[in-house]
Amino acid sequence: MHHRSALRSHLVKATLALLFVAFRAGAQQTTAPQKPLPPPGELLKPPPSYSQWTVTYTPYRDPSATNATPPTLPKSSPKQVSITKTADIFHEEVIDGSGSKSERWQSGRTLYLKPAGQTSWKICEPEFLKAMASYGPSFLMIKGFDGLDWVGPQSYAGVLTRPENNAQMLLFLPAGGPQGATWTVEKALAQPQIALVDLETRLPILQKKDGMIQSYQFGSAPMALQKLPSDLAKQVQKLKESEARVFAPPKLEY
Repeated sequence: MHHRSALRSHLVKATLALLFVAFRAGAQQTTAPQKPLPPPGELLKPPPSYSQWTVTYTPYRDPSATNATPPTLPKSSPKQVSITKTADIFHEEVIDGSGSKSERWQSGRTLYLKPAGQTSWKICEPEFLKAMASYGPSFLMIKGFDGLDWVGPQSYAGVLTRPENNAQMLLFLPAGGPQGATWTVEKALAQPQIALVDLETRLPILQKKDGMIQSYQFGSAPMALQKLPSDLAKQVQKLKESEARVFAPPKLEY
């Protein structure tokens, strides 16, 4: 009898323990914040085949820090980047904080660089394209906008309204956002990192990262395929002629 009573007590304790674990798991599931459901369709579209846009860099200034010294843009950092895309030909003009200008062209998988103060072009074949990172931010991207690859369903946080024209924008945060949260532009900009995408066009409007705001402005689409500038075209032609001489088969003498 004593053995049966002890067994019954053990079973009751085990059952209560299982119920407690199940209750805690259920409570955690119900209290875990639910993420908002993103709208259908592609959340961030790549640049159209024929497009033109400008990215302007501005240091973020906290509105509440009224007595703080306004942040300044480092002279070596990009201040404005202008990009023109026609099919697989890109042209990028970069103006840094000191006012110096550098240029980049990409035709197919070949990159041409003219750093600030240089008169000749550096030619980078596909195996050297990774060296682009050493030249700082680049927007020469065939598939999408550089630096916005983190934007997607997992980082969607909600919709907010653009004050100047009442247009709706999609908000993205690295970890996403809780469902039902109310956002304003000021509240969103107070976050360490955000991205705003136009709801209608699905093109980027703004990104804040590392204390810098990148504003995107799209212009009229080019009507024709752009061509390499004359000085670069001549340099490319000379390179092709030089390679042709080097790799030409030897002449046979009879």
